[in-house]
Amino acid sequence: MRIAKRWFAVLLTAFVLTSLLLVSFLSAGCGSPAAEEEEEEKVLKFGHLVSLTGGYSNVQLGLLQAPRDYYRYINEEEGGINGVKVEAVWADSGTNKVPMILSGYERFKEEGVMCFSTSSVMDEETIKAKLEPDGMICAGGSGPAVAVKVPGWMYAPIGSYADNCQALLDYWMSEWEGSEPPKLAFLTMDNPGGKSALIPDYAESIGYEVVATELVPTIPVDTTPSLSRIKELEVDFVTGCIVLATAVPLWKDMNRLGIDRTETKFGWAWPLSMEDALRETPDLAEGIYFGRHAASWYDDDVAGVKFMKDLQNKYHPEKQVFGWIYQAGFVISKTFVEAARLALDEVPFEELTPTKFRDHGITKIEGLSSDGIYAPITFSGGAVQGLRAGAIYKIENGEGVRIGEWWPYNNPLNLDLGWE
Repeated sequence: MRIAKRWFAVLLTAFVLTSLLLVSFLSAGCGSPAAEEEEEEKVLKFGHLVSLTGGYSNVQLGLLQAPRDYYRYINEEEGGINGVKVEAVWADSGTNKVPMILSGYERFKEEGVMCFSTSSVMDEETIKAKLEPDGMICAGGSGPAVAVKVPGWMYAPIGSYADNCQALLDYWMSEWEGSEPPKLAFLTMDNPGGKSALIPDYAESIGYEVVATELVPTIPVDTTPSLSRIKELEVDFVTGCIVLATAVPLWKDMNRLGIDRTETKFGWAWPLSMEDALRETPDLAEGIYFGRHAASWYDDDVAGVKFMKDLQNKYHPEKQVFGWIYQAGFVISKTFVEAARLALDEVPFEELTPTKFRDHGITKIEGLSSDGIYAPITFSGGAVQGLRAGAIYKIENGEGVRIGEWWPYNNPLNLDLGWE
C-alpha cells in the first residue's frame, strides 16, 4: 500500500511538471497578447536636424515642433500609416557647428531613420559627401541649389531664395508700363544665402537693366552708401535676400534718406518674414513686397493654415510656435508622411530601407497638396526640388495683402532640377 501511494505521488508530480513545461512551451511559442502587441508595433523614424542652440535658435523651433505635431496627429487620429507609426528623431546642429551637425547625422544613422531634414546650407555642405556612401537620404533640404550638391540623395520640398526673387521680378515686369527697360538693383546680404539670390542673367533675359549690386552685412550699421547709389541711379526696383535684422536698419535708412517706396519698389525673398515684420515693425515695413514659398500665417481662410493652428491649439495651446518656420516644418513632415504612404504600398515594412523609401516613396510624389500652405509638390519624373511656385505679398496699411495666387518658378539659376 505504501509503495502504491509512493508511485502515485511520483506520477502526480511528473504529470504536474509535464503540464507546466507544456504551458511554458506554448506560451513561448505563441506569446502573450501584450508581448505580441509590443512585438508587432511598427515605427518609421524621420530625422530633423535643427538649430536649437546658437544664433538661429530663436526662429528654428518650428522645424521640430511642426513634425512632432503632425506625426502625433497621424498616429492618434489616423492610426499611423497602414498601422505603421511615425516618429521624429531630432538633433541640434548648434547653428552651423560642424561637430554637432556630424553628431546629429551619426545619430540618425544609428536610429535607422528613413530620411532626414536639415536647417541650413552649412548642414547640407557638411553632410553631403556622406549621403551616397552611407545610403542616407536628405529629403528636407533648404532651398539653395540642391541640384548641384548630390542629385538622387538630397531633395528639397521648398524652393530657393533665387526662386522667390524671380517671382517678384516676373510680377513687377508684368505691371511695368514704361517705354524703357526698368532699372533693377540687387541689395542683398553679404553671405552665401544672400548671394544665392543674385540672378542678373535672368533679370536681363526678361527685360530689366541691372544697374547695381549692393552687398550689405547681415546686421548692418549704416546702409547709407548703398541706398544713396540706388537713389542716385533712379532705380525702379530693388530685390535680394535679407532677414529682419538686416531690414530694420535698412528701412530706417530709407526713411531718413527720403526714398519714396512708390517710385522705387523694394521687395525681398524669404527668409525675410512678413509676419515678423507685421508683428514687430509694421510702420517701417509699409509698402514692402515679399517673395515667399508659403501663404501668410494670417491667412485663416486657407484650410492648411487653419489646420496648423488647430493642431497647436489642441496639443500645446499655452506654447504656440508662430509663422513661416512652422509652415516649413509642417510641409517637410507632410512630404515625409506622403512618401511613406507610397513606399509602404509597394514595399513591406520589414524590407524598407532609405534607398527604397526614396525609390518607392519620395520620387513617386506628384501634386502633393498642403491645402494651400504651399503650392503642390512634385518629385516624380526625376525632380530634386519639389516646389515649383511661390506667393507674393505686399504690406499695405499694416496688413499683408496677397498678389495673385501662385507665381511659377522658372529655375532662374538654370540648374538641373529634373523638371520636365
